[in-house]
Amino acid sequence: MKKLRVGILFGGRSGEHEVSLLSAASVFNAMDKNKYEVVPIGITKQGHWVTAADAERLLKGEFSHHPERHLRAGDPETTPGAAVLANGQAVVVPPEPHQQGGSLTAFQTESSQALARRASDRAI
Repeated sequence: MKKLRVGILFGGRSGEHEVSLLSAASVFNAMDKNKYEVVPIGITKQGHWVTAADAERLLKGEFSHHPERHLRAGDPETTPGAAVLANGQAVVVPPEPHQQGGSLTAFQTESSQALARRASDRAI
């Protein structure tokens, strides 16, 4: 059975950064790794995107600043986490800046086509 690829996007410059990390770590740990290919995508307090082992370290609070390993939003060549999600049938829904209080809930109730239309003008 093919695993469903799921991206967990967390962190950011917000004052809620630590809350986001705790929530993402809880989801990451609860995911059945036999059913899902979990791709953590973190955003540091400085606004730098990280993925893979660096994102997992960020979730655990062990991340150290490595500027050469930062990812640029919108560039699939240097954003492997986003590129991994973009391949196949996964839909990437980037966060909307300055939103809070579950504003991404609206995205979760729409069809994949509607999600793709809404996300098409946003950089990953």
